[in-house]
Amino acid sequence: MDDQQIDLASVALDIGKRLASQSEASGTVKEAEKPLQTHEPKPTDTNTNTNTKGKGKVLMWPLEVAVQPTELSRCGLIRLLPKTRRRIVKNELVEHRSDIKLFFTGEELNVQDETVWLAVLRLCRGKPLGERVQFTFPQLLSELRMTDTGGKKGSRRLILARLERLSIAHIKVELNRKNSKSLITTGLMKFGIEEETGKMYVRLDPDGAILFDNLAYQNWEIRLSLKSDIAVRMLDYICGHQAGKPHSQKVENLRLWFGYAGRTDKFRTAALAALKELQAAGVVREAGGDKVALRWIRN
Repeated sequence: MDDQQIDLASVALDIGKRLASQSEASGTVKEAEKPLQTHEPKPTDTNTNTNTKGKGKVLMWPLEVAVQPTELSRCGLIRLLPKTRRRIVKNELVEHRSDIKLFFTGEELNVQDETVWLAVLRLCRGKPLGERVQFTFPQLLSELRMTDTGGKKGSRRLILARLERLSIAHIKVELNRKNSKSLITTGLMKFGIEEETGKMYVRLDPDGAILFDNLAYQNWEIRLSLKSDIAVRMLDYICGHQAGKPHSQKVENLRLWFGYAGRTDKFRTAALAALKELQAAGVVREAGGDKVALRWIRN
């Protein structure tokens, strides 16, 4: 879906004004299943750091994958947005599973925004959380398999708009893990760029360090090759669960967690097609479902 054209010089002021006028909304979905342990590939790099106390935690994973905090893949933070104006929300409780409760402030995020965030995480691999990580805009484009084009609808303007949305996003998260419950407030990232040279930096918020203790891994090239946004969101959710075991989920739950505003029957049809796309890509096997639930086994 197309991104809106955003005036980067005035977006923060505009959002601040609109946030003040937004009312709070909430939603929740209860789920009986217990969260499964994420299947993690064996790292190919031995440079790891077990420090989880905020700034200084080193992010490390195999080169061929993208990662994201598992709990964030199980809620409505990333939405399948219609081709209309995005909402600006303040402290809105998004649809969620029983193991996470998340309140979001900012401009709604879609799949393309998430892909840029995962590309940024890949560029921060091996760096301490909270440190300014320097690279160039062409390097970010390379991660996204894109070329630098100008104009109002060019890749540069679109990616900068996505970075802007990610940088103003703020979340309050209540985590429910095995024997502990936690409450944190954090952003996703900050960034800066020199327009003429393309030199830039990003800084991941160290206040969210606990989220990176539980990561979901997905093949980066497969993600970039998927044709539909719903297939990408299915990939997010599926990769947050254990491989080799049958898994099922109610269609209505997935519709809510993915932020799909249309009818459930239309979502089910699209979700089944997405599962077939993921099966063809080698992500799952024995994929299918009925009117109530979808089923698959993660490879």
